[in-house]
Amino acid sequence: MELRNITAAELSKFILEYPPSGGLFLQTPAWAKLENNSGGQTDFLGLYEGDFLVGIASIIFRKLPGGFKYIYISRGPVVKEKKCLKLFLELLVKYYKDKGFLFLRVEPVWHSHELHIENNDFGEKDFGFKKVSDVQPRATVILDLTHPEERLLSAMHEKTRYNIRLALKKGLETSLIGREGLADFWNLLKTTAGRDGFATHPKSHYEALLVNFGAEPLVQGELAVRLVEVRWQGKLLASNMLAFSNGVVTYLHGASSNEHRELMPTYFLHWRTIQQAQGLNFKFYDLWGVAPSDGSKSSWQGITRFKLGWGGKRVEYSGTFDFPYKNTTYYLYRLVNKLRRLF
Repeated sequence: MELRNITAAELSKFILEYPPSGGLFLQTPAWAKLENNSGGQTDFLGLYEGDFLVGIASIIFRKLPGGFKYIYISRGPVVKEKKCLKLFLELLVKYYKDKGFLFLRVEPVWHSHELHIENNDFGEKDFGFKKVSDVQPRATVILDLTHPEERLLSAMHEKTRYNIRLALKKGLETSLIGREGLADFWNLLKTTAGRDGFATHPKSHYEALLVNFGAEPLVQGELAVRLVEVRWQGKLLASNMLAFSNGVVTYLHGASSNEHRELMPTYFLHWRTIQQAQGLNFKFYDLWGVAPSDGSKSSWQGITRFKLGWGGKRVEYSGTFDFPYKNTTYYLYRLVNKLRRLF
């Protein structure tokens, strides 16, 4: 097996042919374009077995303070079969050695026809990588949208079903919009963050997603981003940011008002999203982020209960791993980062 540079078309074709059920919008050429537009640099590499492409990696090169830089493979590399992973990682480590990088960061994924992907046995000690805090969510819940509505409803927790049916009687209305909804979404997100005690990205993050992907077609495009709103008597009660890519709708960010929560607008919002995604022939709905089964992320208990209530499958990926090229400098960098978070 060997590494070769591949084109954006080859990368896209592989993702379409061997997609994990959670989707790979972070590995698409469209996402790489966003990184490039933000001042970064990207590259595409493929793992070949003879003439057959058996793995891909969309590479992001990022800068650090002090003139350092690192390599990030977000939700990747992706391999057709798990047996290809070790060699792919070994080749990637060698490929970027002695090129001035502080470390290589990966989030390995391998293809599975099964919805439940057991990717939590990466075996870091066998690869020379060090497990670090998750960048992308390590665990999620995914709904199989190929099932009819009746089956989806029957798989839900009874309270989730009850709240959906309650919301359907309250005269709520949804709309799918693009960049024009950013100001309302941002204001609502700040309200949610203050209530629930979490940090948001800067406004520019959400704006970049909508500017780059807010007008892309939902079905034929490689990656589209939209806001879906719920209003009652004209008043905005909830808004979600969604990514549409390669047959998967991903719930990226959510915001809700402190008012009229008794109307269950968030349940209504997700249910209408599921119905619309089914109408567009999307195969999966990825709720994007629950507490892992190892007991970490205890602060996510509430959102985890909410998402598990929809009856999907819990999916766990390997997590995030670093391969340090300069050990002493790398550990100093980690220490400084830890101290910054504390103070």
